[in-house]
Amino acid sequence: MSASRRLWPAVLSMRYNFFPLRRYLLLCALTLLLAACGGGGGGGSAAVDNAGGVQPTPTPVPVAAPAGDAIASVPDSALVTPGNNSAEVNCPDASAFSLSAPPAPANGKIKGRISFERVPFFATPGQGLNYANPQVLPARGIVVEALTPTDGACSGPALATTLTDGDGWYELAVAAATPVCIRARAQLYRAADDNGSSWNFAVADNTADNRLYALIESGAASPAVRARRDLHAASGWSSGDYRAPRVAAPFAALDTLCKTLDAVLAAKAPAQFGQLTVFWSDRNGDDKNLTLAQGNIGGTHFDPKTMAIYLRGDADVNADEFDEVVIAHEFGHFATQRFSRSDTIGGRHY
Repeated sequence: MSASRRLWPAVLSMRYNFFPLRRYLLLCALTLLLAACGGGGGGGSAAVDNAGGVQPTPTPVPVAAPAGDAIASVPDSALVTPGNNSAEVNCPDASAFSLSAPPAPANGKIKGRISFERVPFFATPGQGLNYANPQVLPARGIVVEALTPTDGACSGPALATTLTDGDGWYELAVAAATPVCIRARAQLYRAADDNGSSWNFAVADNTADNRLYALIESGAASPAVRARRDLHAASGWSSGDYRAPRVAAPFAALDTLCKTLDAVLAAKAPAQFGQLTVFWSDRNGDDKNLTLAQGNIGGTHFDPKTMAIYLRGDADVNADEFDEVVIAHEFGHFATQRFSRSDTIGGRHY
């Protein structure tokens, strides 16, 4: 039996940490994927007119902070291979550290935890998101960098790069007296090597020159001054509405991709996934004129021409960042395009 034929039963048997109804809906979406969906995803194959297209290595842009360089201007070598790259062979699900107490200062190490807020669905179908009971979850397998401050801004080159573990913890080696800022990129990553799989999944803003989302510290400090550095991506919801930037959205989407990544690896490992960019913006909606830079993405869909998923974010219409079924469904299109084939004609589907 071919690897591609073995792939989908494994996808359908994947295990999720949310309650049974959500798991059932996710399995239903993936079961219908090959029978009812074409390579173009939710709205069929979409023409992409965003400037610069999708490049192999996005450049980070802080969420709710000054913008960085556009993707198109960044060479492939922009991301330094993480120091623990070879140790993370799948989506991590366990912690590599015991950090119940802050680490000792001046030991040349910066340690911390990256987390995000997930808003779960109500257990009863049709009631939507339960904003009153958000979950704080670890951001797993993402890129964390120690940046050199430049002209007072946390935008200089990376001195050290690592990946978070299964509980969101990271560790970076930096000289004790060297001031640095910590940046957590919305990027699930593993570089290709001789021993395992590789992937580069990033969440970027199609309404801001395709720049990558990231969490970033507001100021620099040396390990001797501040050895423990935690970063948290909040949902932005309070008092019945979104009243702050929705920083959690990119990391919630990556968390779902982390799960689907493992489902594929269970059937096909090692696997070279290549680049997948997820475009999300709080302006993305269902308008069909496909001016992507304005958020008119024509609904959630996968574009096989650029290997990109477009997610809705307009909270007044329909937002996808916490909908694991929708994101896993679109990832199914990506996996089919990357590892298999589909003879369906595609078109709009739900």
